[in-house]
Parts: sequence; C-alpha cells; structure tokens
Amino acid sequence: MAEANLLLEDLLTRAGVSNSRLAREIVSAAPHLSYDHASVIRWIRDHQVPRDPVPQIICNLLSDQLGIPVTLADIGMDKPRGPHQQTAARLIADATALWTGETRGRLPQTLLTGAHACAPVWDWASPPHSMALMRDGRRRVDVTDIADLRQLRTHYQQMYRRVGGEPVRPLLARALTTTVAPLLRAAYDNDIGRQLFRAAGGLAALAGIFAYDTDLQPLGQRHLVTALRLAKAAGDRSFGAYVVALLANLALFLDERLLVIQYAEAALRNGGSALDPALVIDLHALAGKAYARMGEHADCRTHLRLSTATAGRLSAMPADAEASYVQPGLVETQAAEAFRRLHDLTAAEEHARESVLTAPATHPRGQVHRYAGLALILAEKKTPGEAAEMGTDAGHGGRHGVRPHPRPDQPGGHRAPAVRHRTRCRGLPRPRGAAPTPEGTMMRWKVHSERTIHQDQWVHLVAADVELPNGRHLDHRLIRTATAGAGLVIVIDGSVLLMWRHRFITDTYGWEIPIGSIEPGEDPATAAAREAEEETGWRPTGPIEPLLYAQPSPGLMASEHFIFQAHAATYVGPPVDDFESDKIDWVPLSDVPSLIRDRHISSGTTMNALLFALASKG
Repeated sequence: MAEANLLLEDLLTRAGVSNSRLAREIVSAAPHLSYDHASVIRWIRDHQVPRDPVPQIICNLLSDQLGIPVTLADIGMDKPRGPHQQTAARLIADATALWTGETRGRLPQTLLTGAHACAPVWDWASPPHSMALMRDGRRRVDVTDIADLRQLRTHYQQMYRRVGGEPVRPLLARALTTTVAPLLRAAYDNDIGRQLFRAAGGLAALAGIFAYDTDLQPLGQRHLVTALRLAKAAGDRSFGAYVVALLANLALFLDERLLVIQYAEAALRNGGSALDPALVIDLHALAGKAYARMGEHADCRTHLRLSTATAGRLSAMPADAEASYVQPGLVETQAAEAFRRLHDLTAAEEHARESVLTAPATHPRGQVHRYAGLALILAEKKTPGEAAEMGTDAGHGGRHGVRPHPRPDQPGGHRAPAVRHRTRCRGLPRPRGAAPTPEGTMMRWKVHSERTIHQDQWVHLVAADVELPNGRHLDHRLIRTATAGAGLVIVIDGSVLLMWRHRFITDTYGWEIPIGSIEPGEDPATAAAREAEEETGWRPTGPIEPLLYAQPSPGLMASEHFIFQAHAATYVGPPVDDFESDKIDWVPLSDVPSLIRDRHISSGTTMNALLFALASKG
C-alpha cells in the first residue's frame, strides 16, 4: 500500500486550492481528460501519479497561486531521488509535509528497511557536512525565535518524562506545523539558519521519540530521519550522532540487530571529536545488546567494557540536555539486559541490582524501568517472591510513589515488561445494517473494554476484552475499516464485466467485480458507479439497483460491502486506475460456477455477488 502524498496535500493547503478546484483546472487545461475531486483524493491518499501532462499542470497552477516556482519534486511526482540530491528547500518541504500530515492523521505505514534504512545515515556520514541555508523573505528569523524553539523542546521533554509520549505527541505535532514550519520558510542568513535547523532538529527528534512511544514506529522513523537531515544541514555532528543513537534504539526494538550495530559504529566513527561521553556510553551499550541478541558473547562483552570505561568520564549535565537520559546506573541497566539475553542470569542480576541502587537519581520513568528489569531477571531465575516485590515496586513507580507508564524508557533503554492500561469504553458498535439480535438468545458475546493497538486513515486495530456466554474472557483482536465499500455488477446480454487482477496479500490472481471505498458523504450507489467507471472505463447508464449487503469477515473485521447491479453501460475510455488490473473483460455469467470451482474467482464478495446475480437471473 503506497503512502500518502503529503507534499502535494501540503502545497494545495497552502495555496488554498480544493480538490474539486484542482480537478476543474486540470480538465480546463486538458479537456480530453476526465477527472474529479475523487481522482485528486486518490493522488494524495494512494500517492498515485496521473498521466502526463497532469503533473505539470498541477505545478503551473500551484506556482501561480503561491508566487514561487513549483517543480515535480515539490509535489511528490518526480522520479526517485538519491540522497545526494537533497537541498535545503527540499528538506524544508519534506519536513513540513511530514508534520502537517501527522496533524491530519496521514501517517507513514511502512518502515524503511535494508539499504533504505541505512541510506540516511550514510548520507549524514558523507561530505559535505553542512548545507547553504540562507533564504530571503519578509519575515526574518532572529535569536529570539531560536531561544523560543529551544525552550519549547525543553517544555515537551519535561512533559514526556512525566506522562509519556502518547498524550503529548499531538501537541508537538501542532507546534511543528504552526511554529517551526513557518520559521523554516522565513528569511535568515547562514549562521541563524544553522541555529534554526539545529533547534528544529531537536524538536523533530523529540517527535520521533513520542511516535515510538505511541507504537507508531514508521512515523517515529520518519521523524528521526528528518532530524538527522536537519542535523547535517546545520553542520552539528554531535547532534547527528545523538539522532543516530535514537535510530539504533528503534532498530533494537524492531530486532534489527545488524542495523543497530551499523548505526552505532557509524555514530561512533563519524560523531566527531566533540562526541559527548554520554552518547559514547549509550552507543556501545546498544551495540553490546545487539550482539547479545545474536549470541556473540565476545563482541557483546567488548562493547559493554567500552561503555563502562567511558562512564568514568561522564559529567553532570543540565536536566534538559538531549543526552541527559544517560544517568548514573544506565550502563548497569543496559548490561543487565544484555547478560539476560546471553542467559548469564547471575551477571544480569548483579548489574540490575546496581542499577536499582541508583534509581532514585533518575527520572520517574527510569525508576520504573529499572525495577521492572530486575523483576524480569528474578522471575527467570525462579525467585518468585522477590520478583513479585520488585514488580510491585515497579508498579508503584519504584519506592517513590511514581505512577508507571508502560512504554519504553528514554533512548538506549528497552521496553519495560508492563501491560498497557485498559480503558473503559463503550461496547463495540453494531455494523450499520446488521440484523438485530434475536429475542431470548443466550449466545451473545459481551464487550467490556477495548484498547487501540494501531490506527491510521485506513484501519483501526483493536484488542477487545470479550466475555463469552460461559463467563470466560478472551483478549480478542478485531479490525474496523475506515470506510465501507461499494461495488457494481454490470450484466449485459448474459455477460458480466469483470477485472482480472493480482492480490499481493495472498499472491493470487482472480476475476473480481469493480469495488472500492465510499468517500465521506457519498451515496453508496454513486460510489459503486464511480468505482466501476474509474476501474474499468465503463459508465453505467441505466438504473442502479441494490443487489446484496455483505460483511466480508465478521469474525475478525467490522467491514461492510454494498453491492449494486446495472444492466446498461457505455465505454468512456481507458480506466483512470490503470494499475488495478491486468485485463478487463465481459465474462459469461453462466461460467461463474466453473470459475469458482477452478479458483479463478476467490474473492468472497465477488463470489457472493455473482452467485446472487446468477440465481436472480434464473
């Protein structure tokens, strides 16, 4: 699934151009084309690139509206670019689009992996190590603006340490969009520009931590990559190394062990002579933990020794410093986790107990982390009594009445073995159009509470506490789709219009009816006709009648399909969504049973619709 085109969406918003207006302007400039607001929605939502000359028409319109040159790269419709082509203007556009997209709920859905995950760090480590940042404009950035951004970062960092990233993330996203982005687009000289990019990078890195803390790893990764590019533009090698350490911590959570080692070694090698000892401690500890997960005893112990040796050079730092998470006892905390992974529980317990002794000197969430780590080791050593005591101390925030937060500790830590708090809420809603529960039934499952595991503009993944009729409880997973679907069965002279398409999830081919999402405020019948035309090029011209209503997978998913039928259509041209299928054809309706038997039709909704249409015909 492609990610949203945040660059185009952000520019349309800044220019005050609606989706409908953009579609009208395109049709006006190229009358042979047929586009509407729904087409623009798909360009943004699915990052589709329309046929030429549409991308250039969009650039021309936005250039006129904004009074600045707009290129194909600016609207996200250029060919892939290498990291070496990064410019200050493109960096600002990418950053502000990411931040604006977050405030609108358009979040990245896929992680960068392999070479794509390494590329930002390679780019950071390669010359040149700064960027020309001078910009002209009416509003000039000054040192007061820089100080305000630094204070803003301190404020959000303190909030994070008290309550975690989840409640603070949307606040910081708005601040990035409304405060930081306008400053990046303002005027400044190179010196102020470097300070501005450094301050913006600090906030972007914090946004990455908050997203990671909220289980939005792809978003967190994009924020950290943005912060790393801002660090390079500002020429701040030490800050760049700090961001790489954050990326290494995220990679460790994702169990990308080799990536952790590559990140840590790159930061240690390229961080410069001014690399803070706190970062050296954390980077060696991260590498040690990665080697521990790989079962590499010697390399693990080497990095842990280097981390411990550097701890002697650690000096006190301000509480709001970015590397201030490296506090007394962190090396012991990290070593305890590494030795536990190596199944050396005696050494793990020794280091964990040392980390607990220094817990009062750390912030509240660090205290929870340390007690929980010791409890886990004691449980593995089968010391249940003391493990329970340590677990209770963790649950009460150590021995200082601190309320725990079951998310990761500061960078360099690992996720504490705690359970996310359940939230009381309403029961799961009955899908629209579902049949009511028969009177007197004793088999109704009751939903007591639910918690969100993941949510974006497409799906909402939920864990529900469900009580069965016999009183037993299940921690049940379910999916809600953002919108219902509408499809159309067009039957003319005994043949039905079908699409032969590949489904990558099951890696299978098959015939399907045209079907797609119902846009907000759209009538299902209108949506069915629109999807048919966009996906096949055939426009229904006669009455559109309801055929059936389906819930594709009610045991797992709260999703609805409204299927309609038509008996007349006109070919209006190639499909707009030409990527949907390999071919479009009229298939005899009488062939449907054999196609199902031969597995050439396997989509449940298509199968139901065609069999129902065939039965109605007979």
